[in-house]
Amino acid sequence: MGSASVLLLDAEPDLGRFLDPEDLSAARRLAVPLLTLADNGVENLGPQLEQAEAFGAIVVDGIVLRQLVVGDQLGMRLLGPGDLIQVGGDPPSTLVGQSSWRAVPETRLAVLGREFLFAARRWPGLFAGLQLRGAQQADRLATQLVVCQLPRVEEWVLALMWLLAESWGRVTPTGTTLPLSLTHDALGALVGARRPTVSLALRELTDRGAILGQDQGWLLVQPPPRHVDQVETVRAPVVNEIQPSMWAVSGPVAADARDDEKLASFYASVVDTVTQLRKQHERNQARFRECMTRMRRTREECRDAREALARDRLRRLRPPSS
Repeated sequence: MGSASVLLLDAEPDLGRFLDPEDLSAARRLAVPLLTLADNGVENLGPQLEQAEAFGAIVVDGIVLRQLVVGDQLGMRLLGPGDLIQVGGDPPSTLVGQSSWRAVPETRLAVLGREFLFAARRWPGLFAGLQLRGAQQADRLATQLVVCQLPRVEEWVLALMWLLAESWGRVTPTGTTLPLSLTHDALGALVGARRPTVSLALRELTDRGAILGQDQGWLLVQPPPRHVDQVETVRAPVVNEIQPSMWAVSGPVAADARDDEKLASFYASVVDTVTQLRKQHERNQARFRECMTRMRRTREECRDAREALARDRLRRLRPPSS
């Protein structure tokens, strides 16, 4: 990573919004390590940030891709300047087959590690600013989820482009420019559609003049989907406790189960079984995490061994110096 650094509140001023003026003036001098990614980008940011003993990072400039795979479906989010990256810990869900953070070349990250934690002990308001940024990103992710529920794919794509334009767009006299070169596969991963479907949607939007393709992005001409004043409300879900009556049955078995003592014993055995299954599930999760950690370490050791063998082979091939 080198010795480069950046003033954190210059990179993301909103992190200091909960500090009083005196603390804010002092916190403006907080410098954190600056990670600049190589020209070829990286496949996974996790190891680099873990090596820096960081719990996360703030995107200074560039683009970071969050990718998840469930079944055979790839999902993706785009994060840009000011967005928070949090890595490490358990997988987000047992449903997720693959999980990674990737970045485009020359992306720069303000690394959040010991320097930030030490400063936050003096100015706890920094944590509040960090929490607010995470909440804002969660709201944007929820918006992306709703976009994927619009009735037609062309509406998905147009609404998604407007959502991305809120972060990267520029207003011009002819429309809003979105300077992102997104492949049809990438758009499909963002809205949950296959590439051919996205290609048809882009063709339909272009034919009707809603969007125009540019050399390095898109020009958004048609406004985003209009708001509807009234939508159907959804009943809030309720978490139901398991009650003995839920296990009652009809017919001859019910006659045998009317004895309160037997019913209570049956209910207790069900609760005990569920408890044991939950504990077993937790143990399986712990073993899975340990296995994944060992596999990662083994891959790193194999990579180091291959690099050492390559260096040794190179030394042997060099002609002796005269």
